[in-house]
Amino acid sequence: MVTADDAVLFASDPDLWDTVLRQFETEANTMGLHTSWATPKLQNVAYGQPPLSVDIDGEHMEAVQSFTYLGSEVSTTGYSTPDINRRIGLAYSNMGKLGRVWNNGHLSLATKLRIYNCCII
Repeated sequence: MVTADDAVLFASDPDLWDTVLRQFETEANTMGLHTSWATPKLQNVAYGQPPLSVDIDGEHMEAVQSFTYLGSEVSTTGYSTPDINRRIGLAYSNMGKLGRVWNNGHLSLATKLRIYNCCII
């Protein structure tokens, strides 16, 4: 089974979401794609009221304030601050995990820099 994946749909009115999602499924089916309503998420990015959950064909589509997509945090505010804070936190955590490397006197500075570039940057 082939599924339609990674689509962004726009609707100017929350009352149209059901219609837009069903139209998407119809168009996907014409290309032999199947839409699974169990995994999609609804999010309103920097425009209007937060989305309400939608039920399609008995499947509940959750409305979320943020989610991670391709390694980036996408927030309803439209700002990148949540993603920047998440990435700083990841780098901080990884630096802490490498404490034994930084304190190892048997490793050269060049080796430590290569580890830093590989694991942190």
